[in-house]
Amino acid sequence: MVPNESVIENTGASANHSTETPKSSVDFRLKIWSNGTLRIRPIPGFPAKITSRFLAKYVPGLMTGAKNIISTRYADAGVTVYRGYGGRGSWSPTFPASLPRPHGIPKGSFRILTVSDFLEGLVPISIVNSFGLRWMPSSTKIVRCSLKDDNLRLGISQTPRVENIPEFEIEGTSSGILQINHAGACLEFTISDIFGRTRILRLYHDGYGPSRLTLKGSVGFERVAALSFDGVKLRIIAVAGKEFSAATLYKANPLALYHLGEMAAATGIHLVRGASRVWQIDKVGIRRQIEGEILRSMSTYAHGRLGAEIAYTIAFEKLGLTNVILREPSTGGKDLHTSDGRYVIQARLLTNPRPLSLHLRRTLGLQLGRLARKLRQDFEYNSNAVVGYAILSYLDPNTNVVKSIVLEVPKK
Repeated sequence: MVPNESVIENTGASANHSTETPKSSVDFRLKIWSNGTLRIRPIPGFPAKITSRFLAKYVPGLMTGAKNIISTRYADAGVTVYRGYGGRGSWSPTFPASLPRPHGIPKGSFRILTVSDFLEGLVPISIVNSFGLRWMPSSTKIVRCSLKDDNLRLGISQTPRVENIPEFEIEGTSSGILQINHAGACLEFTISDIFGRTRILRLYHDGYGPSRLTLKGSVGFERVAALSFDGVKLRIIAVAGKEFSAATLYKANPLALYHLGEMAAATGIHLVRGASRVWQIDKVGIRRQIEGEILRSMSTYAHGRLGAEIAYTIAFEKLGLTNVILREPSTGGKDLHTSDGRYVIQARLLTNPRPLSLHLRRTLGLQLGRLARKLRQDFEYNSNAVVGYAILSYLDPNTNVVKSIVLEVPKK
């Protein structure tokens, strides 16, 4: 993977605190023991064990007493391996057990892994939509990567096109400092959306295997298993075993995604405890095909996202609220709020036809009551809040049209 920027921040160790002057990287004859541990063939003044003095002399830029990431190049085998070194004592790296060992006494060289080397060594990352989600592309591929100052850019293609977009770019902020763990070296970066929400991701590579993109989720950094961009929303789904995390970041305002009918005082709907007013919107139009696909899906997370977007549109266009912030529904707490904290919103979208068709009024009443209770809980944790809104959207089983009920709940 070749960076598409000519200037890439080089943050490999530039200070050398050893009394010996590091020299350019040179080839050494290596010995790989049966357990995979690496040694060098003895050279004048140095034993077979890889000591700190040896590294300080022959690895340019090594920082003694600090963590380093060393790239070992096995010239005969055409293999590069990244390993960490704590900066003190001897170093005992291992050759990957998953790779065939070089024959004889291979040649190898050592150098500090820089961000430039890391990015250039990345293998194009292919992500296959194994979930079969109809609103996500069947595959995406990270084909370009660059870092200039603290700005990281990933160039990504998606097949088939989503909302006629064949390629897109993820832009994030990175300190440019590499880390390393059992999974390999990694570069961490943060992405954000128009609402100021952020997510942390990492690019991983061990030098020889596949590169990986991960998302920080509920159980640590999880492998990204689906990725897409539709012109408004960047969607990321990550998995770790049976656990998964989902993130939706808005790169453009979602107001244009829905068309709202008139909002009028609701009839035939009883006020729940604590509510002062209730309105109904008899038609919520969905402008794009992709949101229609999500509406017909079985994904509760995706439905929660649609419900929050509809609530956002209602808050802005019908309730006259400004500076409304869309939160991640899966994080709990209020779903939306104004930036000054005076207004909080709970949102929900119902699409299951059976309870809706059999007991529509009863189901709507129960769901509105639950949303109102959650608003009262939100008041306890949001001292600036003065009014809450419960916005319940549902797919009418008789007309197959999305409708919304808006409940006003003042703080007592």
